[in-house]
Amino acid sequence: MVVWVRLRVHHKQLRSHCGNDDERNLITLCFDCHSRVHWHL
Repeated sequence: MVVWVRLRVHHKQLRSHCGNDDERNLITLCFDCHSRVHWHL
């Protein structure tokens, strides 16, 4: 069985808060979790 998951790259320190694109500042999250992080759920 193959399960497809939509992943998003998330900045731990947001670019809008002076975060950068360095891989140490990035994590992958599934689409739903990434949405929750930004909506503070």
